[in-house]
Amino acid sequence: MIPNIFMMDFERTENSDELHGIFGRALIIATRFDSMCAAAADTANSRADLIAKKLLDEAEYKKFVLQTTKNHTNLNNSILALGLSADASDILHSARMARNYIAHELSIGLTGCLDTKIDDNTITKDISELIERIANGDIVISALISLRNNDPLPRIQSITKYKEEIIKWAVKR
Repeated sequence: MIPNIFMMDFERTENSDELHGIFGRALIIATRFDSMCAAAADTANSRADLIAKKLLDEAEYKKFVLQTTKNHTNLNNSILALGLSADASDILHSARMARNYIAHELSIGLTGCLDTKIDDNTITKDISELIERIANGDIVISALISLRNNDPLPRIQSITKYKEEIIKWAVKR
């Protein structure tokens, strides 16, 4: 007899596959947000890096690089390194918490056929709300990167549509 620790539910249905697809797309959005914040934090450090490279000898510079990369080993530290206003930081931290929930908690216990394990409407509503928080953070971090690159920002109507498209892509069935 196989112990209960092994996954035994391998049944797949069209509905279950759609739900697993929603989980996967949510994880993609969450991962993208994380990567964008890390990239923005690294960009913020690149200016300091240029200065440090000119002012420090090789050993001191290596120590500087090690310290700055150590400071951004997680999403929270990346957001803190950006040095943004409280309002922008609040949006990013809300997105971070939504990202963490999707990455670490959302699918706990949801293996195999989901048809009888979850309420489809509740889970898609919950994921929509999480994705909306991440989309708000994505807009802030994307705008920050665009500004730092001297790229133009999209119009407000475009930003609203962008957020709606992210949510629709993640949870539309």
